[in-house]
Amino acid sequence: MASFSWLLFVISIQSSHCSFFQDTLELFTSFWDGYSEPVETSTEANSLHFHVIGDFGLYSQPTSKAKNYMVSDTMSTVASTDSIDFILSVGDNFYTPNGLTDPSDPRISTMMNLTYNKPGLAGKPWYLILGNHDCYGHPDVEISLNGKVNNWNFPSSYYSKVFPLGQTGDQNALFLFLNGCLLSCKDPSKDEKHVCSGFSFTPEPQEIDKHIQWVKDTLKQYSNDESILWRTVVVHWPVFSIASGHGDSKSIKKNLLGTLFEYGVDVVLSGHDHVFQYINMSKDNYVTYGYKDQPDSANECLDTVIGLQANSTLSMAQGEALHQFVSGNCGDDIYELCYDRIVPYEDVVYGATEYGFVDVHVDAQKYEIR
Repeated sequence: MASFSWLLFVISIQSSHCSFFQDTLELFTSFWDGYSEPVETSTEANSLHFHVIGDFGLYSQPTSKAKNYMVSDTMSTVASTDSIDFILSVGDNFYTPNGLTDPSDPRISTMMNLTYNKPGLAGKPWYLILGNHDCYGHPDVEISLNGKVNNWNFPSSYYSKVFPLGQTGDQNALFLFLNGCLLSCKDPSKDEKHVCSGFSFTPEPQEIDKHIQWVKDTLKQYSNDESILWRTVVVHWPVFSIASGHGDSKSIKKNLLGTLFEYGVDVVLSGHDHVFQYINMSKDNYVTYGYKDQPDSANECLDTVIGLQANSTLSMAQGEALHQFVSGNCGDDIYELCYDRIVPYEDVVYGATEYGFVDVHVDAQKYEIR
């Protein structure tokens, strides 16, 4: 049976913005339109500290409920000793019955007022995106809770937000929260076609293209903004994954990988595959290999831990690689890791078939994952 893990290692991406690492609101017009929140003007600390969870939306099944509590209890322990600023969901907020259809669904209260209403977590803002299970229901219901449920931040199906790193306003972190239910259906793999066909709506080509263009335009908008020290993309489907459940998102990888490298995105946070993974692709490998499909085979799969050893520290310079973290191991059944899905131009640094969450610290000098 899969176990629980946290703080096995530290991955630190060192800023390249400054020498010696010292210097190292428009309303959306339709359900699918993007949204950009205004920059917050101050924060008490000079850093961000947040937790990332995904694929946790099972609240009634006894075994899944126990796993949720195991994860949330440990989140609470960590946040009680090292205060967090917010909780970031990478999707699949609600499962059986799939997604939400009613804004009065009791699972909303269970999630916000019971499962995650614990010391260190209670009263903290949530920033959410859609996962495939959310889109099997009515995703507009989840979005309609924005401003109605305390601490629920979900202004549109995709949106951006700038978080300040300090009080001066000249050091910030940009986050793009994407709608993978659209993006995964542009050029879907066999697995993604099956998922897309189950949505409660039909992802229209013009809406998908509009979202892809929004990603490019938003990253371009901030490309010359010297106050943006870090760029993070949040999307349910992972660009890179070697898990047995799904693997790489062919559609997102094909249509966004070049954009992520072009505009210097540092980190991608995802779920969908029910494991923890850290995979990166170096800039040199992207220039050499570009976009390539992952092998379809998933036969050499194990319940295992690969890569970094416990209590390890890995440090990389900013700009060397695109860093993908998958945290879909927060409640649903754990998948396996497949060695025959590993390709030589993507570096599988760590993978674990264990329950847990991702603990993130960001400041002007480093982007740290624990």
